Amino acid sequence: MILQRLTNPVIINEMRTRMRGRRAYVILTLYLLVLSCSAGTLYSSIYTDSQGSQYDMYDLSTPNLQDGPTTGKAIFAGTIFFLLILVSHLAPAFTAASISGERERQTYEVLIVTPLKAQQIIWGKLGAVFLFLLLLILTSLPVQSLAFLFGGVELTELMIAAMMLMVTTLAFGALGLYISSLNRTAIISIVATYSILLPFIYGLPFLVLTGWSFTLPFAALLGSQQFETLVTIYGIFMAYVSGFLLSINPFSAAILTLVAATNGQGYFFFTQSINNNISIPLVSPWIIYVIFYIFVTWGLIRLTMRQLNHISNY
Repeated sequence: MILQRLTNPVIINEMRTRMRGRRAYVILTLYLLVLSCSAGTLYSSIYTDSQGSQYDMYDLSTPNLQDGPTTGKAIFAGTIFFLLILVSHLAPAFTAASISGERERQTYEVLIVTPLKAQQIIWGKLGAVFLFLLLLILTSLPVQSLAFLFGGVELTELMIAAMMLMVTTLAFGALGLYISSLNRTAIISIVATYSILLPFIYGLPFLVLTGWSFTLPFAALLGSQQFETLVTIYGIFMAYVSGFLLSINPFSAAILTLVAATNGQGYFFFTQSINNNISIPLVSPWIIYVIFYIFVTWGLIRLTMRQLNHISNY
């Protein structure tokens, strides 16, 4: 099944078009250059802080061994956040112009008269974008391996990060593909896609945290006993509702997962104390993130298939 989708003629054509010429290799080179410079900047910052004085930043002595895990964590987290930003912005950009671009160039009619089904066209367009971004992710492995050299990073964290990156690529790419099937021009599809994604990516964590901070002061107007009960109920409510909302955002989900692992709460399940008198069970944010976006990807692909069948019948 997987081999059949990888030999999809749409994937082959898209990858040949994307990898033809020097543009793809220039992009890879610049990408690795920026990623390496970012990792080097993180290392330099931590090394300078470990010297205790800015005048010792050029001291060529070996850093303290105690700083190794901190350095490894910083390089790993910086690399993963860089990749999250990359895939969450590039995946919808590539797919948002795929179908609408075909219609705009008047080549979509040629595509639908081929024996290819709507499902093959969708997986071909989405698969080509996924494979190209997967190439970017894999080329970052040498930089990520520095984190294992310094220590402080486990194999489990690398696997979790890889799953989050792949699910993000598929889900955001599927969103761009669905919006592309609704519009006739590529520019409208791209604008509509980013009008949805950018407020969600950057606005949702701020909205949730702002709602939390603005609601608590009103509870202080109540009596002490009522206040304690309200805070407990409110804490449980926010732990689940706000926790879910933060867990479906790529950046807040990654931060919360990293914080939970750093605090020794594990990578899967843990408990959280509410108002110091009750503990509630919680699921690690990355699990919610992966499961949620698997269903989102499946739903968007189904909607895109329905839309393409409608266009073909029309």
